[in-house]
Amino acid sequence: MGKMTMALRGIAAVVLMALACAPESAGQELFSMTTVDVSWTSNVHGGLLHQYWKPGRGVEINVATTLGAGFFESGIAGQRYEPLEDVWGFGALWLYGGWGARLQGLYGVTLGGSARLGIFRMTFDNVDHEFSGVANESEMARMFCTTLSIPIAGAVSFVVSASHLRVYTFQRMSLWFASAGLRYAFSTPERIKNFLR
Repeated sequence: MGKMTMALRGIAAVVLMALACAPESAGQELFSMTTVDVSWTSNVHGGLLHQYWKPGRGVEINVATTLGAGFFESGIAGQRYEPLEDVWGFGALWLYGGWGARLQGLYGVTLGGSARLGIFRMTFDNVDHEFSGVANESEMARMFCTTLSIPIAGAVSFVVSASHLRVYTFQRMSLWFASAGLRYAFSTPERIKNFLR
């Protein structure tokens, strides 16, 4: 494990603990607010992975709602990886759930941090291969994410994030992502609140 990775993990842990001490959602009713983020995402650094594949642009959808002293979130992200060597290209799908906290500052600017756990699924191009297990691979993964949102109009904000994804393949994958998109915040409808409770 590189010193840079260890340092960034330490910073992420400190940010998460600091945010948990003074979250935006403290004192709010359970499931009172919901946010929906739609972002363009890019795998900006992937170590060994980038020697064999070139990542394309990806899309992520994240839904979060107030829960306790922070927020619960779930999301899905998809991205295409084109081969650079004599390997199969593949599409990646990241499905996750997580918990985090947000701290609101001046002018409605919000800093958030979260820890996520989920499944990283790779579907390779060798669809005609006799062993379907070779064409599809699903692995456990975890992610630490830091997000900054800036209000732009009413309930809509511009959101940017940086995140580190660790995929537990036989040879561990360490992937860094940068994302940018829009967030829409709204009061959770009573019907949905009752269902979540």
